[in-house]
Amino acid sequence: MAIEANLTPLQGQGLSSIVFAGAAQLVAIGMLKGGVGVFSILLTTLLLTSQHLLYGMSMRSVISPLPGRWRVGLGFLLTDELFALTSQHDMQQFNRWYALGVGLTFYIAWNLFTLAGIVLGSSIPGLWCFTPATPCSACC
Repeated sequence: MAIEANLTPLQGQGLSSIVFAGAAQLVAIGMLKGGVGVFSILLTTLLLTSQHLLYGMSMRSVISPLPGRWRVGLGFLLTDELFALTSQHDMQQFNRWYALGVGLTFYIAWNLFTLAGIVLGSSIPGLWCFTPATPCSACC
């Protein structure tokens, strides 16, 4: 989608590196493609990912005692999946290294699959001909 929205491969990969939220990334790319302004994109992605505020509040008791670098790191890595795997832990059960490992695993996989999509998507000729908005005869 990033390539189709006229982002360079580096910009597409950079977006995955900075925006670690699948739905927000896809919506932002769609809005970029539609020519929407930056403020609207930021507001929309903020609203779209607002459940992470609730996740953070729910995990406050186990995260707040950690040093600042841990709070920032785990906050960035906090996804639906990480929350599902760690939210039931109390102070005695919560393991910051486990949470970091889980979060980094998801983050690395997300970025590797973005890279795979960029490489494979760029190497398949006429791939974008199959979108409903562009008839095949227009680009093939």
